[in-house]
Amino acid sequence: MWNNPSREWMYNRIDPYTSYVSGEYLAGVEQFIDFTSSHVEVRKSRFYCPCVVCQNSKRMKAATILSHLLSKGFMANYYVWCWCRIPHQKSETNQRLPHSQDKGP
Repeated sequence: MWNNPSREWMYNRIDPYTSYVSGEYLAGVEQFIDFTSSHVEVRKSRFYCPCVVCQNSKRMKAATILSHLLSKGFMANYYVWCWCRIPHQKSETNQRLPHSQDKGP
C-alpha cells in the first residue's frame, strides 16, 4: 500500500498557513514508518533513513527516522521504499528487491 505513486505530501512538509508540519505530511510519515517497520526483520529493527541529511546511508531505529523525517524531510526523488538503500528509479536495473520478492541471483 505504501508504494503508491502519489507522493506529493512527501515534499509538502510545512503547512504554508501555519508554518508547522502539515497533518497530511505527519500522517504520511507515520504510514511510511508503519510500512517499513513491518518489513524489517525483528532482530535488526533498523532500516535506512531517507531523510535529507542521511540519504539512505545510515541504519536507524524507527523512532529516530520518524524524528529525522519530521524535522528534516525526505531526500529528493524518494518515491518507493527499498530495504537496500536504493530509492525507486525509472530504471530498475541493478536494484535488488526484498528477499521474498528477489528474483535475482
